[in-house]
Amino acid sequence: MAAAAVAMPQSSSVTSAAGILALLQEDNDALCLAALERLNFPGVIEQFWAEIAENLSEIEFLYERDDFTNKELAALVASKVYYHLEQYEETLRFALGAGPLFDVTVKSQYVDTVVAECIDEYIRRRVELDEYDQFSAEKKEKEKAPDPMDPRLEAIVEGMFARCVAEGMHRQALGVALDARRLDKVQSIITGSPNPPELLQHTVKQSVRLVGPKAYRNRVLRLLVGLFENLPESKLRGPQGLAVGLSHCLFLLGDAERVATILAELVNAEDENSHLVALQIACDIHETKNGQFLQSLLTHEGLALPPEKEPPAAPAAGAEATGDAAASATAAAGTTGEEGASTEQAPLLQEEAPSGVKEEEPEDPKETARVGRMKTLRSILNGSALGEASLQFLTKRNKSDLLILDTVKGAVDPRQSIPHSGIVFAHGLMQAGTTSDAFLRGNLEWLGKAVNWAKFSATASLGVVHQGQIKDGLKVLQSYLPGSGGGSSSSFSEAGSLYALGLIHGSCPVYTDRADSEALVAFLLDQLRTAQSNETRQHGACLGLGLARLGCADESLYDELKAVLFQDSAVAGEAAGYAIGLLMLGTQNQRAISELLAYAHDTQHEKIIRACAMALALLVFGKEAQADAMIEQLCTDSDALLRYGGMYACGLAYCGTSRNGAIQRLLSASVSDVNDDVRRAAVTNIGFVMCGEPKAVPRVVSLLTDSYNPHVRYASALALGIACAGTGLQEAVSLLLKVASDGTDFVREGAFLALGLCLMNVPEGVCDRVKKATDLLFRVVKDKHEDVMARFGATIGLGLLNAGGRNVQASLYPRGFGIGTLRAGAAAGLALFTQLWYWFPLIHMVSLSFQPAAFIGLNEKAQVPLSFEARCVAEEGTFAYPKPLEREKKEEKTKTAVAVLSTTKKKQEEAKKKKTAGGKDAQGDETMDAAGEASAKAAASGVVDVIMVDASGSKEKEGEKKEGEAAAEAKKKKGYEALKNPYRVIVQQEPFMAYPTGTTARYAPVFTQRKGGFVVLKDLKPGEPETYLHEKGADSPKGKDEKDKEGEDKEKKDEEKKEGEGDKAKEEKKEGGDEPPPPEAFEWSG
Repeated sequence: MAAAAVAMPQSSSVTSAAGILALLQEDNDALCLAALERLNFPGVIEQFWAEIAENLSEIEFLYERDDFTNKELAALVASKVYYHLEQYEETLRFALGAGPLFDVTVKSQYVDTVVAECIDEYIRRRVELDEYDQFSAEKKEKEKAPDPMDPRLEAIVEGMFARCVAEGMHRQALGVALDARRLDKVQSIITGSPNPPELLQHTVKQSVRLVGPKAYRNRVLRLLVGLFENLPESKLRGPQGLAVGLSHCLFLLGDAERVATILAELVNAEDENSHLVALQIACDIHETKNGQFLQSLLTHEGLALPPEKEPPAAPAAGAEATGDAAASATAAAGTTGEEGASTEQAPLLQEEAPSGVKEEEPEDPKETARVGRMKTLRSILNGSALGEASLQFLTKRNKSDLLILDTVKGAVDPRQSIPHSGIVFAHGLMQAGTTSDAFLRGNLEWLGKAVNWAKFSATASLGVVHQGQIKDGLKVLQSYLPGSGGGSSSSFSEAGSLYALGLIHGSCPVYTDRADSEALVAFLLDQLRTAQSNETRQHGACLGLGLARLGCADESLYDELKAVLFQDSAVAGEAAGYAIGLLMLGTQNQRAISELLAYAHDTQHEKIIRACAMALALLVFGKEAQADAMIEQLCTDSDALLRYGGMYACGLAYCGTSRNGAIQRLLSASVSDVNDDVRRAAVTNIGFVMCGEPKAVPRVVSLLTDSYNPHVRYASALALGIACAGTGLQEAVSLLLKVASDGTDFVREGAFLALGLCLMNVPEGVCDRVKKATDLLFRVVKDKHEDVMARFGATIGLGLLNAGGRNVQASLYPRGFGIGTLRAGAAAGLALFTQLWYWFPLIHMVSLSFQPAAFIGLNEKAQVPLSFEARCVAEEGTFAYPKPLEREKKEEKTKTAVAVLSTTKKKQEEAKKKKTAGGKDAQGDETMDAAGEASAKAAASGVVDVIMVDASGSKEKEGEKKEGEAAAEAKKKKGYEALKNPYRVIVQQEPFMAYPTGTTARYAPVFTQRKGGFVVLKDLKPGEPETYLHEKGADSPKGKDEKDKEGEDKEKKDEEKKEGEGDKAKEEKKEGGDEPPPPEAFEWSG
């Protein structure tokens, strides 16, 4: 029988393993060993595993026998059989029992599966042990200690580490070490790799994106900081961007002190490259809009500027003053007076001059250069340089199509408040940051139909249009602000202007060394204090203050807002609650949390309770596990409004983490809570939690889009829009188009809003469904039988689709640091935007999530040189702007024949002469271009010039057309498209961008891997002349307005005159040609 068993594996005709299995029944251990050896022969278990599985009990019995000398072989055979039975836990248990017989170096599917199971089990146990080690002594006494690590399991994993390192798979080993919380292995793998700096940069990116929870991620970041600091300084300042990676880690750890030290060292270094690296770090940090961190940097003594020397007083100063005032001024200044100084002081000053008043020593050129570099760095950190560059880009590259707004305006009844407000909101979003309000100025009569809170929203929309125009913020809104000479008589307009001031500064919160911004806060605070009896103005002032001090955690301002909150006014208290959340964004201030919770339970106003709940959610932004106690308290509260806030607290605390526990909590609430508002909030916040993995969101919410509950369907659409904003993800768009045909009006509204977010300025070359979505939105807006809420959502969707002059995209992540580092202001803006369900004016908050879809190159002085050029090698038209709309040409109506009496022949001839006299004017009107024809037709309603931004005349259009054709022809010849700084580049376009090389290049990026955002450039030919974006005559918005103001006014007057003449001619034509004149009087003779 044994002989048969030996021969069986070598014979292809054997169809059973019964002979081998029979040996397992023998009492002789030698025969049992022979059976196990034959079963372990290659191919036997793979062929006869089903038959062997019936005898698993005998194999397991041999393994459990203490006196059996080959237990490892029995365990290995049992493990392989369980593997084929797909019972992987048992597979791993017996594989561990096999000891050295289980060889991890063997290339097979079985070994790979067991190793994967082994790694998963090892990671699970290591996490349990690590979490237990982090417990306090008191908690360790209460909690049961986890089982110790199995040494056999650890041996297999250690073997895997050695195998990966030997085969050069350092990244794979590093990933396992990070998941298993083996920081010792992380360090040894990085230091032992052939290229430690490159692997260190990779580790930073993976740690930021994938490592959690936050406490463990901070431990990893501290380890990486130590590894960075061990590198030579020459490598830290090199083109690999190691200094940026080090600063990124310190930023995530909140260590502003060490970041400031690094920046100071780089600025003070003598080599130019170090200064440029410091500027790039400053750009990346500013893009996060972390107000507290930036203020800490600006107030650090290492980055402080030396005190400015007081200029000597002019000799003529004394001559301008008279009497005692002149004498006192001269004495205070400590200078020699001429007319106003006393005779007793003059000799004394003259005697002290040689020793006390020395001649000015020549300044050290190195120190002067250092101070200049420090000023440039501070201008980036405080937002003045980057804000101006962004403003110039959005203004110069504005591609807004105002015909979209004209089309929507012509399709809705201006007497309906909601559609009217929708157009105003859409205009603000379309022109966000462009400073162009031509549509509103051209439709003042139509705009005047807004009343009460609609007027508040319309005025506030100017803040979105002029977002970033900080220096002229008060001037822009002067005619609406309370207390100014031209202040509006409406308290709603005044309150809206205060809200608009906050929106202007929301994209760049107020920092310490900006006098203009501090003056703004003082103005808003003064308006808040003086509006005690006007809750509308308090509402606007609170929102403005919260936005202007976004995330700055100003305790004194918190007390002011809290005082308004405690007045128990529903209107003012709601805004105060939101403002507190914005002010304390991400701080988890315990005092604010306790006071907001207590007041939310005391007040009876639902608006205030909801605002307090949202403020609590904003306070724990990004805190992850640290916020679990408060989240649990809110989610289990008996008040549905606080449970509503608990959903947002969960979503914002775990924003971008894709943490399973947070997703499970939200999904559970979406199906179990009895309140529809809570369910809607739960599903919406899935978008926040999973915004770091947008491709996974459609799979998670696909079933929710088919829910029986319309609130859940609405929220699933919003979750897709938030997580997939600006991505144009095909799966997300497909789901949204399906939801857009829902039978419930507000569900369709949510789908249209989400489509606008998801496809925001995404070209058709990236997503082929852009045109389908755009046509759908236009069709809904024009359909007068469509529900008003669906039309409202479609209008806002069109505004989002074309936001920021078609040059911005909504994103929760900055372009510099990338995914993993959240923009707190963007998250707050999107969270408050979703509150449009209750309060329309909060739609403006979505503008906080906008960032320029651009490459903006900066030189060593934070200027934008226009000669830098890059190349886009993508297929022509892939990333082009959408084509502007064309007006529909109306067919002329054919006139029917009119019977003419013979008695009227004479009158007809006179009418013909009249018609001939007015023919030239009428013909001129008929041949007007599309914009002029619309203006003439709508002159009575106040439309002045609907294409003021797009073009000013047919000649300019022809010139632009010729330039476009020439550029397209040049691209065909070269094989690429040349783009001049600054230029539009969306995230999807970055892989197709290339920089020029060779001796002809004037500039080169300090870090060539940067393809978008703010990028610092190195001047390779500093002696050559250059033109900068903000220079006078470089088409800056302010300079152009001042230069062309008179010409534009003249053109407007001529156009209005021409329109009036055209209308008069048309009326004469209609009166004289459409109907014959009445017959002359005659006597009846019949």
